[in-house]
Amino acid sequence: HEGPFVLAVADCTGHGVPGAMLSLLVSNSLERIYANDTMENPVSALASLDHFVRTGLNQDRPDSESDDGCDAAMVRFHPQTHRLEFVGAKIGLFECTASGEVIHHKPDRISLGYRTLPSHSPQLQTWVAQAGTRWVLVTDGVTDQLGGSGPTPVAFGYKRLMRCLEQSRSFSPEAASSHVVASVSQWEGKRMRRDDLTVMILDL
Repeated sequence: HEGPFVLAVADCTGHGVPGAMLSLLVSNSLERIYANDTMENPVSALASLDHFVRTGLNQDRPDSESDDGCDAAMVRFHPQTHRLEFVGAKIGLFECTASGEVIHHKPDRISLGYRTLPSHSPQLQTWVAQAGTRWVLVTDGVTDQLGGSGPTPVAFGYKRLMRCLEQSRSFSPEAASSHVVASVSQWEGKRMRRDDLTVMILDL
């Protein structure tokens, strides 16, 4: 692959038909943004996605009743230079180093869409990706799932997630993502699943 490639994860609000329609809008918007090439800066791409969601749901009109939106993250990797760029709107990026350390690169606390405009533009984070490094994106359905053996349910949280990523560092991406999902399922026990679980893993 000569040029950069882009990975995107978006977590939309809503359930049923409204949620499916918003997911379709976001998917189509991402295709529109990257229709010609992948040189679009991830920050401006996220801003374009925010614009397309707002206009697609008529949130740019004062009489709009819609207050839906999404969290999103974009990762762009340049194979020639090993430069990795990340921008996140409430979806962070986990870096699993070859030595086994797991680092949480936090996102900006903004969402896309909704009636309230973002308070600021998200910040682009960049690294030169080292060989053997694993990069992971998850939606908040993973960390927010309630469970545990105590009388009061507790969220799965970031510490348990990072422990899962450490334990599965030698696994294939498919096996590692299955390990995370299985760990969340075990944690929730007989409690209701709160949200969709999305785990995306990139090995470099």
